[in-house]
Formats: sequence, C-alpha cells, structure tokens
Amino acid sequence: MTTATGIQILTRDFLKKYVSFVKASKPPELRGDCVEFAAKLYAALRAKAAKADQSKISVPITVRTLETIIRLATAHAKMRLSREVVNDDIQMAASLLLHTIF
Repeated sequence: MTTATGIQILTRDFLKKYVSFVKASKPPELRGDCVEFAAKLYAALRAKAAKADQSKISVPITVRTLETIIRLATAHAKMRLSREVVNDDIQMAASLLLHTIF
C-alpha cells in the first residue's frame, strides 16, 4: 500500500513474512475468565437463535460454535502477537459469528 507521499506502508513481502512468523510462534494461552466469557456468549447465541426465525439462520448453533469462537479468538490473539487470549479477542470472534450466522 502506498500513501499519497509515495511511502510504502505494507508490502506483500512483509505480509508473507509476518504470517509466516505468526504461524511459527507459540499459540496464545486461553485464560479461565475468557473461557467463562466465551461460554456466556455461546449461551447468548443459542438463546438468540432459539428466538430467531429459523429460516434466517445460516447454520445451527451447536457445541462446534463454541469451539469456533475459541479458535477464532485464538487466531485473533495470535495475529496480535499476544501471549494470551483476552475478552476482546472473544468479542471479536463473536461479532464475526453474529455477522455470518444471522
């Protein structure tokens, strides 16, 4: 990406190296309070899905949805180069799922 002054901010080569570095790094730890937060968001998703019109829901809300929230949150934390998953990562994962499911 080049700015109006001609300075390159992100290059394809940099992004390739960054993704390679992130993939090679140790996965972030999931803290206990984050597990509780993810479980509460999962319960809220199930409640919302139960009340919603079933024809408008793209996928059913199952235990795999909770696993997906945790995987997405872990990936988000990893891309931030964080050593642990925080509630903001889980919130980001939940907002992605809300957008795609409903």
